[in-house]
Amino acid sequence: MGSTRTTLNIDDELLRRARECTGIQEKTALIHTALRELIAKEAGRRVHVELFDGAAFWALHDRVTVPKLIEATAAWAAALRDTP
Repeated sequence: MGSTRTTLNIDDELLRRARECTGIQEKTALIHTALRELIAKEAGRRVHVELFDGAAFWALHDRVTVPKLIEATAAWAAALRDTP
C-alpha cells in the first residue's frame, strides 16, 4: 500500500471528539479509520439510492425481487471489501 505525506489543518475539537469516540489516539490511524468509514457509508448510500430512491423505487416496487436484492447486497459487500 502506498502512502502520501500530507499536512492537514484539523479542528482541535473535532480531533478530540474523534479520539474520544473511537479510542484511537494516533492521528494517521484515526484519519485512515475515518476515510474507510466515509467510503463504506457512501457505498451503502449509493446502494440505498439505487434500490429505494423516489420515483425509481416506486416504478420498480412490484419488480423488486429477492435476486435483485441479493445482487445489490453483493455489490455493496464488494464495495466494502475493496475499501482499504
